[in-house]
Amino acid sequence: MQSIRFKSGRLVLGALLAGTLAACASVPRPTTELSAARTSIDSRAGRRRRCRDAGPCPRPLDAAENAAANDDNTRARRLAEQANVDAQLAEARAEAERSEQAALELETSLETLRRELDRGNSQ
Repeated sequence: MQSIRFKSGRLVLGALLAGTLAACASVPRPTTELSAARTSIDSRAGRRRRCRDAGPCPRPLDAAENAAANDDNTRARRLAEQANVDAQLAEARAEAERSEQAALELETSLETLRRELDRGNSQ
């Protein structure tokens, strides 16, 4: 009698362990990460400009979508996060470039004002 309880206890424990391992092993589809990457790439400056600035940014997103379609969710999540970060980096670089251009234009305007002030003071 005790051996039957022991065997059934081991069986239940084994089933619980297998269920727990299966739940831990299944990685959910990275829909949030894919959506965030798509949004980052497509927003503001547009996909073409960003990818020219930062390199081949649609490739990680395309690869992430392919991995998700093949249920390789761990790889899909990693690639989607990479695509998102690449797009954010490209946007930051574009913003830095715009800021630098604005600073140069401001510097030119200030220099013009200085020359006009000097010319007005010398008359």
